[in-house]
Amino acid sequence: MVRTIKEEIKLRKQQREAYFEDPSYRKWSDIAYSQIGYSEYSELGFLSSYFTGTCTGLPSLSRVRELLTNGKQLPINWKAVYDYYDERYYDDNNSLCEEWFHGLYNPGDVVNSQSLILLLNEFRSELVGSYDMI
Repeated sequence: MVRTIKEEIKLRKQQREAYFEDPSYRKWSDIAYSQIGYSEYSELGFLSSYFTGTCTGLPSLSRVRELLTNGKQLPINWKAVYDYYDERYYDDNNSLCEEWFHGLYNPGDVVNSQSLILLLNEFRSELVGSYDMI
């Protein structure tokens, strides 16, 4: 049974706290101004802010793509990013799953919009290697 939005936001907060607070890597709590950001940010807003290291401004697809291209140099636990993505996206009860299909677009960006799911999948093998879905 699909969870209510309220239930989904509560679960998303728990998952983000579990995946993005590793002291060996960039922590979400070091980026966000308050704990509200754990659950209220959409997947697009959350991950683009996490990748860029800031919650201010509109991140451009060009900038996020550049960061992913050089992702191994960032203080990001890419396995945790993709484990989070897999847990959220492949959850049949996720009532907010459509957030993965929203395009990352800033009107001043020179790169065309691309969905978060396509962007993450494009860089998966480079950042975490191959994988087998269970």
